[in-house]
Amino acid sequence: MPHRPTARGAPFIGVVWLVAAGLLVLSLGQDLLLLEAPDAAVRRVWLIDVGREDSLLDWLHGGVLAAIAVLLFKVGRAERAAGDEFAAHWHLLAVAFGAVAVGELTHLHEPVLRATAPALHPTWPPSPALGLAIAAFALLGAAYARFVAAMPVEIRTLAILVAVLFAVDAAAFDPLVDAARRAQGPDGLGFRLTVTLEEALELSAAALTLYAVSLCRRLQQADGRA
Repeated sequence: MPHRPTARGAPFIGVVWLVAAGLLVLSLGQDLLLLEAPDAAVRRVWLIDVGREDSLLDWLHGGVLAAIAVLLFKVGRAERAAGDEFAAHWHLLAVAFGAVAVGELTHLHEPVLRATAPALHPTWPPSPALGLAIAAFALLGAAYARFVAAMPVEIRTLAILVAVLFAVDAAAFDPLVDAARRAQGPDGLGFRLTVTLEEALELSAAALTLYAVSLCRRLQQADGRA
């Protein structure tokens, strides 16, 4: 993709930010109101409960991931039509985000993570499964290095930021949320605050990804590659 000034991002990105922030504030407010009355947890409004898998926040997250997958596919299709060498990279990303979106919307990701977590738990020397996962990620990183380097500066910066956010979420917040749940239960203040921060981080990363891919798509349209 050629280096040129980026176009303005789609205005609906701001709507995603506002809706996500509003739902997070409502969920946190509900947690604080119920803090002094643990027995009232049965009256918790599940639609705005960040700790539930079927809340509006969860559906928003899955919807944003699905939108990213669709846009990535469109970008890849346009790049393939233009003969770009990185068309397959875009399509692979579309498949990855599509799979994550399906897992988020159908809640299949939780049992998958629970089943694979023991095999992928950090140990020394690494377990065979962990070694294969590390090798796969290393190969994937090497394959995508030139792809990221060829991006326009603004999009490349966003891509690196998003990768850092996803890494922090997976390496730090997932274990913290699990530890808080085991120590305090689903209604403990530590768990509620930790899971709220984790959801905010995940939604921020997803929204930034959607913004970056939207910019890529607008660049293509500006070049006449629809």
